[in-house]
Amino acid sequence: MSTPTPKPIYIFSHARVSSNLFVRLISQHPQLTIKTYAFDEAFMWGPERLVCRQTPQLAAARDSQSEENKAATYQMGFDNTMDFINETQAKGKTPVLKDHTYFLLDPNVAADEFQFEAQRPLALRPVIKTQLEKGTYKENPAAVCPVVLPPEFLITLNPIFLIRDPIRFVPSYYKVGVDSIGVRIGDADWPVNSSLRATRLLFDWYRDQGISPTVIDALDLVHDTDDTMKALSKKLNIDYEGIITNWSAKKPEHDSGQGDGWLASLSNSTGIDPSFEPKTSDLEEEYGKWVKKWGEEVGQGLKRSVEAAQEDYLYLRQNSILSGSS
Repeated sequence: MSTPTPKPIYIFSHARVSSNLFVRLISQHPQLTIKTYAFDEAFMWGPERLVCRQTPQLAAARDSQSEENKAATYQMGFDNTMDFINETQAKGKTPVLKDHTYFLLDPNVAADEFQFEAQRPLALRPVIKTQLEKGTYKENPAAVCPVVLPPEFLITLNPIFLIRDPIRFVPSYYKVGVDSIGVRIGDADWPVNSSLRATRLLFDWYRDQGISPTVIDALDLVHDTDDTMKALSKKLNIDYEGIITNWSAKKPEHDSGQGDGWLASLSNSTGIDPSFEPKTSDLEEEYGKWVKKWGEEVGQGLKRSVEAAQEDYLYLRQNSILSGSS
């Protein structure tokens, strides 16, 4: 009897949630082949781009992109993804893909969920055509698919959601983004970037389809690496011995065109450093640090954003792989 072809694994992440650290842990696994950010160029630079932030830094970065990147569409990203899946499975390996969930968020869903009308005229919903059959996909008008990927494709995946406490990822996003891409608190993309709402929406959609996604918290990934990766290996039916926790420092293979700061810590690392992820944090204490570093206005904005993002984080956290619910 032939062995069933393993489902492709799709890592739905978010900026600054240690997703590249997670990929590094599985990067040399003999059963897996990894492709990251298939839709990055379409999201950032292409004619259908969904990023709505308007800054001199982004304009300059866009001007410096290749013509190929400027022409990137979501259909191209999807076609490349399907080719990668088919080629990887033909070699007897499991394909692993990773994108930030908000790269894929339907702009109409974004406008409704985050209640900012400014996105509507700036971003049109990309159309992705697929030859995949409907399969077990169940249409539910009360639970609309929140991303632009075809539902027929989504149900063929083994989804993994990566999360992190907002008290860590929100200021981290601001710190790296303020100079590199001109991030400002309250700008057109800030509500999406500073929230795990897109992650929660897709997580709930999968649950509505009868699929139980895996949720991994950066806190567990850093402080309980062995338990987290052993639980994941068991769930994915892969050999735990293929996981690595030490490596040589190296530059990232993927160039986002947004500056080196986004991957600097990981690029210079040779293993997991728990000091980057304190087990406990006091919001007032962190707020004081933000005010000292960036001033009262930014500190207040970060504090409000962290508080607003907590509900979605805690909801997802209770479903994490080490909670026994994932």
